Amino acid sequence: MKKAFLFFVLFSAYYIHAAQSPIYPDIVVFDFGGVVGYTDNDMLTKKVEKALGVRHSQAKALTAKALSAKSMEAFWLIYETKSGLELPFNWASQFKQMRRQSLRIDPKIYTIIQELKSHGKKVALLSNVPASRAKDIRKLGLYKPFHPAILSCDIGVEKPNKKAFRVLLKKLGNVDPNRCFFIDDKIENVNAALRLGIQAVQYESPKKLRWQLALRNILPPKKAY
Repeated sequence: MKKAFLFFVLFSAYYIHAAQSPIYPDIVVFDFGGVVGYTDNDMLTKKVEKALGVRHSQAKALTAKALSAKSMEAFWLIYETKSGLELPFNWASQFKQMRRQSLRIDPKIYTIIQELKSHGKKVALLSNVPASRAKDIRKLGLYKPFHPAILSCDIGVEKPNKKAFRVLLKKLGNVDPNRCFFIDDKIENVNAALRLGIQAVQYESPKKLRWQLALRNILPPKKAY
């Protein structure tokens, strides 16, 4: 009787401790733009300014609008018609090429991704991206480190819509949301993930991310970059 009671006490203590212990994520989900990769807009603006012979401020505005347009070809065709400016031959293709040349990848983030994989962590991607942009990134092979790589243009919904995160969880095998650690540069996307029980943090720098991963026991602590 005493042994049974002692077992019950020990089991209860273990159960309470386990229930109170934090869940350490084993799946790390990255946003792409603003975290892993980015467009050097200053470089792209200068290229547009030189190619079109327009003022810097005008080139900057045109670049921003073109990058956010659903159809880059349609955007430049409408602009040419309305402005009366004759664009260089095959300009939409030239602009895409300049954009690819302006794409930058943070090598420190890629180092972290490789380290995560070496420690047996699953690395996924959830990114808002137009189809044309996704095509360029795919051609450069920059989605290859991520499995799955879930893109808004493929699933028809963007963050912070909760449906995007539900697709993520489903693609991961209907996992417990708390097993995931999500990194995004936009706070509204981070908050959306948190509301669904996904652990999440707003991205600031590789150094701070490395410590966030260490705090959650995802990677061992070590000297920051």
